[in-house]
Amino acid sequence: MKFIVTALFCFSAIFLSAQEGMYNAEEKAREMTTVYTEKYQLRSDQADKMEKIQLRKFLQINKLSLIKDQDPVFYIEKMEALDSGTDGSIRLLLDERQLANYIEDQIELRKKRAELVAKLKKEGKSELEIREARLMW
Repeated sequence: MKFIVTALFCFSAIFLSAQEGMYNAEEKAREMTTVYTEKYQLRSDQADKMEKIQLRKFLQINKLSLIKDQDPVFYIEKMEALDSGTDGSIRLLLDERQLANYIEDQIELRKKRAELVAKLKKEGKSELEIREARLMW
């Protein structure tokens, strides 16, 4: 009986935290969509698609955060793949003018990431620490 009560309690806690995480993902997706809409002057149809892209991204981040401490290498690999996939989806969404601006921004981002990597290497950080820090940029 105690086991059943404990199991139900754990299930309820997981369910509530999943709902809370989903709310956060939806909120973050809306925020990022607003940023992209303003920065690249997205049309309404593009903004709708961007929100779906961002929601998918943040839902995946929520799921991946559960494994971060258990398997950091797998976590980083999945986060890098998610970053790459999101970038590809955004590129397909944008028109020629918007894409040109987006690519310029991505070039600047890569430069900043390269500076960060060089700094962390000088500090003697591990490859895993460098890859994780690079993702946070």
